Amino acid sequence: MKNQTVEPATIGGRVKKWRAIRGMTIKELSIAVGLKPSTLYDFERARQGTTTKLHLFAAALKLNVHYLQTGKGNPEDIHAQPVLDPDSFTWPFESFDRSSILRLPDYQREAIEAAVRGMLQQFSAPKRSSTKRTERKKPTQDR
Repeated sequence: MKNQTVEPATIGGRVKKWRAIRGMTIKELSIAVGLKPSTLYDFERARQGTTTKLHLFAAALKLNVHYLQTGKGNPEDIHAQPVLDPDSFTWPFESFDRSSILRLPDYQREAIEAAVRGMLQQFSAPKRSSTKRTERKKPTQDR
């Protein structure tokens, strides 16, 4: 009889398992994916059910996204996504620092993310050609 381990039933359970295998602390992984440590702790224990950061978890843990989402397949069979070093990024906003965003609750950060995504889509949309408005002549009254 083979010694098989039972695969965790939740994404959070798989994240917790592989975080331990990779020797990462909750704090290290939370920084890598942009979550508060307490939020990651709750996620790993299925107290918080969903995440929009699955690809970041997969990259940080060097895991197959499909495995992480479903529990199926080879966890380490990845088409390598580079692990991004947060310290190597230049923060693009001068009027506030990154930590001010990270201190916000998840729902507020998600709202900001959605707003920025919407603005980026708007700004990158093809510009409509500007048409000159023709001036209308005021009707003259016959006298």
